[in-house]
Amino acid sequence: MYKENSASIAQMKDNKARIDREQLTPKRHTAYELISKSIAEVFTTTRNFGIKRVLFKIFCQVNKRVIYDKKTIYNKNDKSELKYQYSNNFGNDRIAVYTAIFGGYDELLEPSYISPICDYYVFTDYDIPKDSAWKKIDISNMAELHGMDAYHLSKYIKMFPHAFFKDYKYSIWVDGATKIIADLAAFADRLKDKCIGMFDNPVHDCIYTEGNYLIYYNRVNKQDIKRQLRAYQLEGYPKHNGMFECTVIVRKHNEEICIQLMNMWWDQVNQYTMRDQISFPFVLWKNKMKNSDILCLGVNRNYNARLSFCPHKKLI
Repeated sequence: MYKENSASIAQMKDNKARIDREQLTPKRHTAYELISKSIAEVFTTTRNFGIKRVLFKIFCQVNKRVIYDKKTIYNKNDKSELKYQYSNNFGNDRIAVYTAIFGGYDELLEPSYISPICDYYVFTDYDIPKDSAWKKIDISNMAELHGMDAYHLSKYIKMFPHAFFKDYKYSIWVDGATKIIADLAAFADRLKDKCIGMFDNPVHDCIYTEGNYLIYYNRVNKQDIKRQLRAYQLEGYPKHNGMFECTVIVRKHNEEICIQLMNMWWDQVNQYTMRDQISFPFVLWKNKMKNSDILCLGVNRNYNARLSFCPHKKLI
């Protein structure tokens, strides 16, 4: 049976100590900082989006449930990741861990631990260090990727591991802002009879609330997200049907149902917005699948000792 390496455990212990500090003693802002930020936000929002958006933000501040419908609580005593026992020996099966960074959106982060059964791949448009653990994938001869902008390139690569890693049984997508701290093979081990695993969304269990949240923080075109959510509502998609955070995805990517879901997911982000966390629950529902058909890697990605997350370098 595969066993966690002591070096991986040591990395997790250090990372968990960091997580404990951040979650139990969060940074607190002074009243002056909060007031200054609010005033600056009012001016910026008025200039860029108009007074109606400002009024919407004030309404959301008074009625927090409009943009937040869920809260997770950190449990310092949860050491399940550090004590994880594998049930799979993997045999000759290796795991493709991969990411995509285009247009300077993120900075490539080297893994703190290199798993003996994982291979690390990056799709990118810039040179990487020769001694990097990441192996750069050349996409120049991939006709299906020609003509895509940086955002679409990353989404396509994220959704179609079966197109790039046919010789692997398992793949693990990590967002470009993800720092790999320890062995990620545990995520593949947990799949059992499921073909996809993700973390729960820690602040939303409803795509309609998430839509309001995205508008509030000016992260999406209002008309586009409204059109998407209106279409889903007309089809009968229910409120508070659960959500996932799609920054880390483990898959048995060659399985037929997985490919079917990924194809429909890609269609949705092209038909509507690129906000894949909005469309993925709808894709499951349209395929008569439940959230329980997806492996839950945890209630909050930020609580997991195998990972660390950095702010994006820039926004597209």
